[in-house]
Amino acid sequence: MHRHIGAQDILVTGITFLSSAGLFLLLFLLFVALYLLVRCFSRDRLGLMGFVIWADTADKKAFFNTKYKILGKPDFIYRMPPFFRPVIVELKSRSGPVYDSDIAQVTAACLAARGSGIIATKAVIITRTSRMVITLPRSQKKLHSRIRQHANTIRSIKASGISCRTDDKRKCAGCGFRKTCMG
Repeated sequence: MHRHIGAQDILVTGITFLSSAGLFLLLFLLFVALYLLVRCFSRDRLGLMGFVIWADTADKKAFFNTKYKILGKPDFIYRMPPFFRPVIVELKSRSGPVYDSDIAQVTAACLAARGSGIIATKAVIITRTSRMVITLPRSQKKLHSRIRQHANTIRSIKASGISCRTDDKRKCAGCGFRKTCMG
């Protein structure tokens, strides 16, 4: 005898599936989604929401933008809500305000990261006592124009062989180049 499968048969089959392995899978997926949601919207030790996708460690090389010949290495790259786009994060161990040089540094790091396909249009600079969020242009050309003068100055200094040095030993103690400094 030939039997026609109807909507009721499909519904019963679906319910049977959900009542066994499907229910377990559904609960598991809900748990994972809830975990990720809570994790993304909770703040970390820096007070930032989201999750780290890149962190500056000794084994990681700096980013390089070949078009603009800019090298940069941010401290962190986060993905932050609401759209989970990359955000460059730069930490300063000092107290006090964010300086123009900090903004130039984070802008250079952002431009360098774009050379590897990481398109960040926001950056956060954090000192012990202040924090600044910077909106960056989407265009690499406009971003480069913000630091062109700084980059040219640095290139001129390096080409001239002039040593940048200070007599302030406290500055040397906190400098990332103290092991290779020629000053």
